[in-house]
Amino acid sequence: MKNNIKPIGIPPFLETNFIFSHFKIVSVDKVYVGLINSDLEKIKYVNVKKSPHYYFVCEYLGIKSSYKQSTINYFDYIKSNKRDLKSEIKFIQLIESIKKNGYNYKENPILVYRTIKKPFPLGRFFTADGFHRLSILAALGHKNINVGVLKRKQSFISRLKKRFNEI
Repeated sequence: MKNNIKPIGIPPFLETNFIFSHFKIVSVDKVYVGLINSDLEKIKYVNVKKSPHYYFVCEYLGIKSSYKQSTINYFDYIKSNKRDLKSEIKFIQLIESIKKNGYNYKENPILVYRTIKKPFPLGRFFTADGFHRLSILAALGHKNINVGVLKRKQSFISRLKKRFNEI
């Protein structure tokens, strides 16, 4: 019997290192996002509910968050971070679309992965694509969401060997 699951398109910036593995229902609290500090070019990983994107959605929807306000304002974040290509208008359009039509994880999944470099807390996933969608779902009160889990094309050992050969 043939499997009728439609193949998941992975954005070009992820294709080099990842392949789609499977869909999984995960707790929103176990999904982390990377915030880029444009001054230091470092990434800080936080739970989505501690991101400026989440607070922007809550403020837009008039939802009071039970989480402590992010120290970074969404507008300051997008102004200082040229890599974040979603404008405020596009973000609001996405909020309205998900609020009206829901989240179709099969058509446009939030893509996550795990890494051996940051194993704790256990069960944590990192967002590879879909940070804005994740922020919206979290603000709308979703406790668990369907995500597309990615896996590395090369094993940890292969990547380590490659890194040593580059030195």
